[in-house]
Amino acid sequence: NDFMILELQKPTSFTPVTLAAADDSDYVAGEDATVLGWGYTTNNGPLSYELNSVDVPLWNDQNCTQQLNTDPSMLCAGGVLNKDACVGDDGSPLIISSSKKDVLLGLNSWGPKNCGTEVPSVYSRVSNVRAWIDSIVNATYWIGMVALAIAAFSHKSSVGFAKEIKMRSEQIMITQLQDTAGRFVGALGNVLTIATGISLSTAAFYLVLLRYCGCISVLLSTLGIEVTLAYSSYRLLNATADPLPYANDPAMLSFLQISAVAMCCAAILFLLFAAVMMSRLLLAGAFITHASRALSQLKRLLVLPFISYVLLLVLFGWGILVTVSLFGAGETSTRIATISANSPSTIRVETESFQVSTKLRWLFLFHAWGMYWSVNFLLSIVEMITATAVSLWYFSPENRVTGLKDFEEADPVSYSAHTIVNYHLGTLALSSGVVAPVEYIRSFFLYLENKNEFDANTFTELAAKCCCCCIWCFKHCLKYICKEAVYITAIQGTDFYTSGKVLL
Repeated sequence: NDFMILELQKPTSFTPVTLAAADDSDYVAGEDATVLGWGYTTNNGPLSYELNSVDVPLWNDQNCTQQLNTDPSMLCAGGVLNKDACVGDDGSPLIISSSKKDVLLGLNSWGPKNCGTEVPSVYSRVSNVRAWIDSIVNATYWIGMVALAIAAFSHKSSVGFAKEIKMRSEQIMITQLQDTAGRFVGALGNVLTIATGISLSTAAFYLVLLRYCGCISVLLSTLGIEVTLAYSSYRLLNATADPLPYANDPAMLSFLQISAVAMCCAAILFLLFAAVMMSRLLLAGAFITHASRALSQLKRLLVLPFISYVLLLVLFGWGILVTVSLFGAGETSTRIATISANSPSTIRVETESFQVSTKLRWLFLFHAWGMYWSVNFLLSIVEMITATAVSLWYFSPENRVTGLKDFEEADPVSYSAHTIVNYHLGTLALSSGVVAPVEYIRSFFLYLENKNEFDANTFTELAAKCCCCCIWCFKHCLKYICKEAVYITAIQGTDFYTSGKVLL
């Protein structure tokens, strides 16, 4: 049962029909309802040029289900000889009228092969989707895809409608997208504000906890993981203890049993790991406490993740925009077709066709490589600013009275950013450019691996997986070398090659 909501570009003076209530109180079995449409008036007959209507009785839901195996989202109407919806009436409204209002009960969905028999037609029940319709109209539901359908029909028996139809689809689509985005942002504005506030306050509390009790934070995190694993295994064991609910689904019961065993093993192994590595966990807590001291004097470092996040969003948005432009580029051609009809004699329709340019799509290869490079370059800038600022803090003398570091620079974070922009952008661009081709090659082999799932070639699949594994290992080794070279550059101020030699 497919429904589509159309939003008119301009207001209209027509009085809309009332939608059926969500509780289905408007539906009364045995009452007559009216179906309208331009479909066939006889079996295999031509479409009608006049809007027709017919009254059909509403069926009881139980009888409808017994005869046509329908579900609660459907309703039946008709079953009277020579009085029913037919071919061409798909989507036609089923309306029940009263002295107070007209109510839309359903939309024509399907029916018998031969029209006008004792078998009723089936309609999609409007009350079943009333909540969804209200959520769209009230802008509380995210529309992932904007479906535009524009239909212009004005049929009267005595008035011709020979016109030239031209649809300005681009302007309408832009307007619809802007309106949808505005509704979505407006509806979720309060939710996003509250979520941001909770995230910031939680992060601030966690930083304070790390600053003054790093070891306790590590122990609490370890304990939390162990409790989560133990509780998950307990719930899975309880679920498998009673096999009665899964009597008709042995595969699910087997999956739960395997999951319970795996979760128990994971809980035991993690407990043993924590016991063996306790001294190193305490050492990690001490390191965290020491690092939090640096963060307490370099508070501007807390802003860097937010800045990089915003820049990455802008970069990804630009990348998606360019990708859509490359794959959607082409030429539009216009053609006017003349269709013969009975009344009026001809109908002129202007159609537009679009031919995609396949040559421009090859530029996506360059665009993908540029995106890899840009992302790595942006992340490298943030990492090097952090490393430079922390190195300045580490090598600065400590004031014995206050216990704080005495900096030669007024603001180490700003000084680090200024130094990197002036002297080390080439180092970062080179280190990022070295990793980008490897990412690009790995993406190519991943594409071959995914494509091979449909080819059923074992040798090609094995070769692609081996290449992906080797490239993955090489990429991480190369990223480690480049990252360490960036850190050495941040400490010593040398170029990329000199830092790489020191590392090797």
